[in-house]
Amino acid sequence: MNLATRDIRRHKTRFLLTCVGLGLLLTVVMAMSGIYRGLIGDATKVVETTPAQIWVVQKDTRGPFAESSRLPEDIEYSIAAVEGVRRASPLSFQYVQISRGGKAIRLFLIGYKLGGIGGPRVIVAGRGITKKHYEIVADRKSGYVIGDTIRLGLEDYTVVGLTQGMPSPSGDPAAFVSLADAQVIQFQLDNDAIRNNRERVVATYSQLASMSPFMREKATAKALAAGENSHFANAIVAELDDPSGHRGCELRPSLEPLPSVLGRPGTGASSQRFHREIAEAALAVPNHPCHRLRGDYRADHLHAHHG
Repeated sequence: MNLATRDIRRHKTRFLLTCVGLGLLLTVVMAMSGIYRGLIGDATKVVETTPAQIWVVQKDTRGPFAESSRLPEDIEYSIAAVEGVRRASPLSFQYVQISRGGKAIRLFLIGYKLGGIGGPRVIVAGRGITKKHYEIVADRKSGYVIGDTIRLGLEDYTVVGLTQGMPSPSGDPAAFVSLADAQVIQFQLDNDAIRNNRERVVATYSQLASMSPFMREKATAKALAAGENSHFANAIVAELDDPSGHRGCELRPSLEPLPSVLGRPGTGASSQRFHREIAEAALAVPNHPCHRLRGDYRADHLHAHHG
């Protein structure tokens, strides 16, 4: 008789305990692997479902997810004018915590320009956003159904559609609104803050005796307009041209870093230098599967074509 078989028969209890221990070990390893893959999937889902190859964020920040980034919305036109860029769109990202049925719910709010890059890729119920204001598409995981009303900021938003499988990088369910609504929710001050800010600005400029009343009034109006401006975005995403004719590109969850370039809100940098930085970022990853600029171009040869 085989020696191993005889040993198992002689020490049945030890054999069973060994099998149980190995089974538990394999279970733990598989569970840890599944948790890890789930975390990576949640962290990259927004990037995967956004059909863009370049993410433009504020200088010296780590992007719109790990750290706050703030750019003027109209930078999208400078980026879209760079040769090799098919289109560009601003995006807004923010976490909001609301109450539903006495229970706190945390949502990852994504604002996108209607008709641009971004937005829910799959609508499993209802419809997408068609109006510029007061409509929202929520993930099913949030618990909302079509027709529900969500209070965000000072306004109520109606759930017109449901998406599925869209978590935030931290695992919270995502919700989509128009960029105009997202800017109001994130950047616009409330009524008390606007009133207090206006009083401070008026009081400050009224003390400038060296200015004429006309110039003081104009300067005050400009300062108030700048302080109440909400036309910002957290990132500008750009989709590159495909000279081979293959449209669309899937971003693989390989955690390969996406290029980010400088956004210069209010620094007065020249348009030529800004365009060059966009081009350099586009050419910075020649082996990226989504790289679509022609290889014989160099950054100093790329320029913007207006009109």
